[in-house]
Amino acid sequence: MRFTFRFLFVILGLLVISSCGDLLTSKSNDELSKSGNSTPGIHIQEILKRGKLVAITSNDPTSYFIYRGKPMGYEYELLSDFAKYLGVQLEVKIISSIPEAIDSLKSHKADILASGLTILGKRKTELDFSSALIKTHQILIQRIPDDLLNSSEATLDKNLLRDVTELSGKTIYVENGSSYYTRLINLEEEIGGDIDIVTYSGNIDIDSVMSLVSSGKIDYAISEEYTASFFLKYYDNIDIETPISLNQNIGWAIPKNSVTLMDTINYWIQKNQNSTRWAVIYSKYFKHNNKMNQRINSAYTLRNGVISPYDNIIKTNAKIIGWNWKLLAAQIKVESGFNNSVESWAGAKGLMQIMPSTLEGLNGDTSIINSPSHNIALGAKYDKILFDYWISVVPDTIQAIKFSLASYNIGKGHIYDAQRLAEKYDLSPIIWDNHVALMVKKLSKPDYYRDPVVRNGYCRGTEAYNYVFKVFDLYTHYNNFETP
Repeated sequence: MRFTFRFLFVILGLLVISSCGDLLTSKSNDELSKSGNSTPGIHIQEILKRGKLVAITSNDPTSYFIYRGKPMGYEYELLSDFAKYLGVQLEVKIISSIPEAIDSLKSHKADILASGLTILGKRKTELDFSSALIKTHQILIQRIPDDLLNSSEATLDKNLLRDVTELSGKTIYVENGSSYYTRLINLEEEIGGDIDIVTYSGNIDIDSVMSLVSSGKIDYAISEEYTASFFLKYYDNIDIETPISLNQNIGWAIPKNSVTLMDTINYWIQKNQNSTRWAVIYSKYFKHNNKMNQRINSAYTLRNGVISPYDNIIKTNAKIIGWNWKLLAAQIKVESGFNNSVESWAGAKGLMQIMPSTLEGLNGDTSIINSPSHNIALGAKYDKILFDYWISVVPDTIQAIKFSLASYNIGKGHIYDAQRLAEKYDLSPIIWDNHVALMVKKLSKPDYYRDPVVRNGYCRGTEAYNYVFKVFDLYTHYNNFETP
């Protein structure tokens, strides 16, 4: 029998890569044509040229999540390292389901699918897979009856489902489009009996599924052992000791025939898989993960619709500016890391790092500058002054916000200098990206800050350039999650 179950809630080589400096081998498209498979894939040079690696992943502790405004997750950390290796930026997109993610990858809407995907023969007809990142096996998630909670292992083995042939006639919940579904189909043939397979949306994470088993709302589900073990300590009445499959490989998926991209990924994996760095990342999420579990279950995760302890204050003040509150939250995260007591070497204080001179201009009260509500209100007031000015000069709202953020960081005077330089070098003075931003970066070079059009002299413009990028990068991460 087959059912589709939708929860009415959301519970969750020959290629030289100059930026890496490594010699990698690849096949040409001509070679692919001769092999009978001429559909072009994604070339590593495409990624290097655009300066961005686009990855699809899922919102869960083993892949990608936000904690206190900071992106985290096992897959995310590996992706970040790979992007740094390539010398490009990383853009993360959240998947809603495995089938949709596969379709997106096949249509080249992303370069990599990194979401704990099992390397299956059927999937390899649609996608190509990297070398294994993790080896694991599928397990049955089942509930331990109350009267057996303190029983010995032998007693549990006697009373719980340990033989997969006993799955015949049982109702088992699996994610739609997952390898678990495929495994159960094969298992039906192996045991000669029907299994009632109920599928649920990919929006529901394994923690939520384990909770449903624990509470008795469902009896059985399937997951990978390494993922389920992450949450096991939260469920005293859950057992994951019954294997459903042999060991399987978990890897990254990429579009078919992306030979140079595949060669690069596999070279990087081979180079790093036995490194201390990878061991530390793995341990952080899957072994010594008490602190990580606390983070996952903290109130301050976007999984819970919360970014920081100051969200309500941020929301109120963002309305005054006319910004999405997540943008203001991203700015505060970059300014202070949500640490209200931080003070910079230059005397900037509080969550929004208000400078003494700015404080005076805003008529702020020095005695309560470290009050979260007062500090955020002052920072937002300054944001509004800057934004009201730039939106009157720059017609595009997003570009105006970027000019405002850069001005917040280094002052309007230096931005005026960068605009004048932009005009001198035939760039637009009212576009930040790839125009004024490029000139801002050059304000620390004598040939530029000594130019007659520059009136405010030397400036570490790279800091402002990076500041704007970091704020918008975080804002993009925050927007990957549904929050009020």
